[in-house]
Amino acid sequence: MGLDNALVPVDEPTASSGPPLPVVLPSTTGQGLQISAQLVRRDGQIYYDISFENGTHGVLDGFMIQFNKNTFGLAAGGPLQVPPLQPGSSARTLLAMVFSQNVSPGAPNSLLQVAVKNNQQPVWYFSDKGLLHVFFGEDGKMERTSFLEAWKSLPDDNEFSKEYPNSVISSIDATVEHLAASNVFFIAKRKNANMDVLYLSAKVPRGIPFLIELTAAVGVPGAKCAVKTPNREFVPLFFEAMESLIN
Repeated sequence: MGLDNALVPVDEPTASSGPPLPVVLPSTTGQGLQISAQLVRRDGQIYYDISFENGTHGVLDGFMIQFNKNTFGLAAGGPLQVPPLQPGSSARTLLAMVFSQNVSPGAPNSLLQVAVKNNQQPVWYFSDKGLLHVFFGEDGKMERTSFLEAWKSLPDDNEFSKEYPNSVISSIDATVEHLAASNVFFIAKRKNANMDVLYLSAKVPRGIPFLIELTAAVGVPGAKCAVKTPNREFVPLFFEAMESLIN
């Protein structure tokens, strides 16, 4: 990817905190620079939560970042805000992301290809992964009647299911609350013998809905997720996201 014109320059730092981030560029690859990062969603906005650790013997400054074409056209929404890093120091920042026209062709995937540059080192390239639930919008809740109509209107060929043998639902209420925090919204529930069946909905950009049926017995390993969606190519990403949410 060309870095000449698209790199976003450095600005004043914005602090971020939270649990440790996954390492995306180990110090052994980055000549002493280690980068950890993850896509996150906060208050309806997607950010790239990114941390830099300077394990070199000199100051690193002038950090810039660029994202390659990707499924949702995610791009940096502003400058990368990292101060000059002294040897042995680190900085963590939240980079606001925007949806651009920089959409990759082909089947949807969770790949995020990133390039990072500073004034003292070569350009570093690494790949990251953005799980689909980061893209679940706050507008994904459906009314019960709308859900039923949508479910009936979609052909059976648009229904897919997956088993999660290791998932344990310990509490229906806690699961509903946990899923809602990631914009997977509860619509209704019913009992089927000793199983609880939950109906939920979610939506990703471009107005793509997911109509969800989640079946499990409380406290017993094993859950089944069925989904109907008009965009079948997103189903593998959806199941991957649901697995991370209910495990």
